[in-house]
Amino acid sequence: IAIQRRFIADMREIWMTQPRFERRTGRSPYAMVAHLRFRAAYDFLLLRCESGEVPAEMGEWWTAFAAGDEGEREALLARAASAGAGAGASAKKRRRSGRRGRGRGRTGAEETDMAAEAGTQGATTRAAPAPAAATEAPPVEPAPVGAAPAPRRPT
Repeated sequence: IAIQRRFIADMREIWMTQPRFERRTGRSPYAMVAHLRFRAAYDFLLLRCESGEVPAEMGEWWTAFAAGDEGEREALLARAASAGAGAGASAKKRRRSGRRGRGRGRTGAEETDMAAEAGTQGATTRAAPAPAAATEAPPVEPAPVGAAPAPRRPT
């Protein structure tokens, strides 16, 4: 069947909001209720509950949260947080590494290993060229692996 693009976009947005119904702690439920397509996504969630795809308890919780006042909502959030803590839902999030995409697709550990094999500090510092005259300073020894790079000298 041919469905117009404007309907396809709405259906896709409703479908993509379904995983957000599983987050029932913090500010997420408030943001979900304020979402433009909340009502349509909520109705779809209830259909999924009736079909057995999603636990009926989730549909009941969202029904109570959407219809509840501020006090009822806080009580629902407290119950959801205590139930989620027992199920292991409050596991710590994995932290991302600081910088991404260093150099030519190598990780920091690979770059350090390659630098150790080559006897240099890799892309972070460069070995000083051999002095051309007696007036230049002697070359700087490479820093040990894992040390901070030395400040650059003016050329």
